[in-house]
Amino acid sequence: MHRIVVNRKFAGKEVGSDLIKWAVERAKEKGKKRIRFDCLARNVGLNRYYQKWYRRVGIADIYGQHSKYEMEL
Repeated sequence: MHRIVVNRKFAGKEVGSDLIKWAVERAKEKGKKRIRFDCLARNVGLNRYYQKWYRRVGIADIYGQHSKYEMEL
């Protein structure tokens, strides 16, 4: 997944989680085994949000530090 952004006027309406659920279903349909995504490591709020449901598997140090997440399907 890449560059999912939700307009702030829709914050708290589950738009982000609905987009992730949609991506999971499409990946499953295509026979994928996992989804990987990342976000800036310094974005504390987004990392907190992701860590509620997804496992952080590391930090990439390419073009700045990025928290790497992965989910098995």
